[in-house]
This record gives sequence, structure tokens and C-alpha cells, in this order.
Amino acid sequence: MASFYIFIIIVWVIGCIGGYYVRGIGYKGIKTPRWSQQLANVVFATRYIIMMFVIVVVVVLGYYLNQNRGWTGKDTIQVCTALLILLTFFFAALNYEFTSSKARRDYESARNLLTYNTACEWHKNPMSQYQKDSISKENIFIATTPFRTIENFRDFIQLDEHRDFKQSLKCILNHFECVAIGCNKGMIDTEFIKNFYEMIFKIYYRDYYAYITSERTRQSSPTMWSEFTNLVEGWDPDFKARVENGEEASLIINAK
Repeated sequence: MASFYIFIIIVWVIGCIGGYYVRGIGYKGIKTPRWSQQLANVVFATRYIIMMFVIVVVVVLGYYLNQNRGWTGKDTIQVCTALLILLTFFFAALNYEFTSSKARRDYESARNLLTYNTACEWHKNPMSQYQKDSISKENIFIATTPFRTIENFRDFIQLDEHRDFKQSLKCILNHFECVAIGCNKGMIDTEFIKNFYEMIFKIYYRDYYAYITSERTRQSSPTMWSEFTNLVEGWDPDFKARVENGEEASLIINAK
């Protein structure tokens, strides 16, 4: 009897390890092969048939042990009860794993949808209007003088007729900051955002690097728009150096 119970424990442990592996989902970077996903789906879909089959097998086994092997009724009941408890654990674990898997799939779907909607915001109002306003004012500012310093730019956006430019620019940079925070927190897909936004982010980083750094100093806020700038620098580690040395020259503020 002792050896039989040891066998039951070993089967239970192997079942737990196997269930963790073949549950058909990736967890904490663990990738399961396609065949295991298919196997897990088949097991879950036919779980009631499997359960009834196992119960019948346990009953037949109990009858065989009692009638043909001379086991006492007490020993036979203990073995059958142990097997049924093992079956209960198996199906409880199976149900938990598929519930968890569904929750993770739902989360991933929601994350993908949020990523897509976030990218689409760039082409919708009010962001599209902010872009139009800023481009219009940029052209006016560029036409003022060939060499444009941060002081020139600050004076320009303080004029009453150009205050909407200042507001539009801040809204655009705040939008970039929110997108970067979402990427860094894992709330949206960084790879998708990189494919969609990388060139846009780099253009604004390059053209307004002097404005961003001056605002940080003026407002004593070194982390202002830092998620945005850190994300760009993470995508292209040498980009900041190229902007600072003039290799990637700003088209807006082009003089010191």
C-alpha cells in the first residue's frame, strides 16, 4: 500500500509539472510549443468526457482490486478515493489555468486596442489641429531671421498672436510624454509605437531639444518631458549626442 501511495504522489507531482508546461500559455517569458497549446485545448474541450472515463476506470479498478486481487473493502475505498481526489485536483488546476489564460488574452487584446487607439490619436482632433497650428507658426518664426536662438523663440511664443503656438507645442509634447509613459509602464506595445512614432518623435526631439532643456531649467523641473526624451534616446542611444553637436540640427532653433 505504501508503494502505491508513493506512486500516486509521484503521478500528482508529474501532473502538476506537466500541466504547468502544457497549459498552452506563455508566462513570465516561458514559451510553450504549438503542440502543447493544441493538446491543452483538446483536454479542456473534452474535460467532461475525460472525467466520466476516469471515474468509470476508477470504479472498474476498485471492483477488480476487491474481487480479483483480494483487497479489503477499506483498502479499495482508500485507493479509489485517492484517485478521485487526484482527479479533482487536476480539473481544478485545469480550470484555473484556462481562466488565467483567458484573463491574460483579454489583457493583451485590451493592450493592443489601446496601442492602436493611441497611435490613431495623432491623426485626430485636437492633435491634428495642434500640428497644423504649430507648423504654421514654425514657418512664420523661421522667416523672421536666418539664425534663431532659444531667446528668439521664447520671445516669439510670448507674443499675443503666437500664444496658441506655445499651447499647441506643449500639448504635443505632453501627448508624447503620455505615450512614452504608457510604453515604459508596459500599458501599450512599445514596438508598435516605435514603428509608428519613431520618426515623429525624433523630429520634435531634434527641433525642440533646446526648448525642452530651457523649460526644464526655467521651471526647475529636470524631469519635464523626460519620459519622451528617454524613450527616443533608448531607441537611438547616439541621437542626443548628434543633436547636441549639430549633426542632427534643429530646423527651428538653429543658433546658440
